[in-house]
Amino acid sequence: MKFERCGLICRHIISILSSNGVNSIPDGYVIRRWCKDTVGRTVDNDEVIEGRHIGLTKLWSEVYETVGLLKARDKDDIESLCTLIREFREKLDPTSEDLTKEQEIEQLLGCNAIDEIKILPPKQAKNKGSGKRMTSSKAVAVAKAAKPKRMCGNCKQLAHHDKRNCSNPYADRPPPTPESSSDEDDIDEEVEEYVSSD
Repeated sequence: MKFERCGLICRHIISILSSNGVNSIPDGYVIRRWCKDTVGRTVDNDEVIEGRHIGLTKLWSEVYETVGLLKARDKDDIESLCTLIREFREKLDPTSEDLTKEQEIEQLLGCNAIDEIKILPPKQAKNKGSGKRMTSSKAVAVAKAAKPKRMCGNCKQLAHHDKRNCSNPYADRPPPTPESSSDEDDIDEEVEEYVSSD
């Protein structure tokens, strides 16, 4: 276990190796990170890297010098250089067309985007807590019937609601009387007289 985790063999493996007559640790159990020559290993060939770097530097200086010469020229020369660069780029990479972002992603993934999305997110997601189990309407009705009824202060009935959640919130108010409607008519007449006097 220690060998898998840290790369060091434990004393149990050493005792088994010594009991079997092995005096040195086999190369399979020596990991490179514990050796002295781990730093001396090269990843890339330096000569190839330097040669490529020198070539790219020369190319860049040529391009920079050419662009400097074009500064004093007219637009036609600049456009011709741009078309040359585009043609050379297309020759290097023929697949590099002017693609939209969606087309680039489709090309990268190797599949086309779906036109119609059939799987939609849920309308409401409850993402906190474990939630309650689903209860049937019968169980809800039985639980509601088991609760004692109380007197509603609004409709004055024994029911499973009170004044705050009564289905008829205006039950305790008296019906409108004909006198109140005549008062409104009087006000309307006064307003009309005032407007006509102006």
